[in-house]
Amino acid sequence: MKTHSKNKTKTGLPPGSLVFTGITREHQVQSELIKYSTDSYIEENYDSIDLLNISDTLNEIHWININGVHNTEIIREIGEKFNIHKLVLEDVLNTHQRPKVDFYNEHIFVVLKMLVYDKNKKSIDGEQVSIIVGKNYLISFQ
Repeated sequence: MKTHSKNKTKTGLPPGSLVFTGITREHQVQSELIKYSTDSYIEENYDSIDLLNISDTLNEIHWININGVHNTEIIREIGEKFNIHKLVLEDVLNTHQRPKVDFYNEHIFVVLKMLVYDKNKKSIDGEQVSIIVGKNYLISFQ
């Protein structure tokens, strides 16, 4: 996996502008959908957000995991599909966001830091995890 150290800046842009501020990565964003209920469990991988098969039934829970937030177009598509405010999407793309919880009418938005100890480097690495919890869905971004 190649990385670039140049960070994009949002200076001068209006609030809600979708700009990824982390380390640029060249790997493809991976999307995973896990659907489960009391009777079933299905796990699927997707190349396109448009192909996600989300039902409106309350008997089934949908967990969408997005691994990689460097593709702003995918983040925008998820926002449109689930009616997520652009300021929330902006926080997802800002990988230096402080941990927080925001409550909205349709969902709850949580930002966490996942810490991993690297024994070889003897250091702690951090990764941002953003979670949106709705009526019958959970979306995680990492």
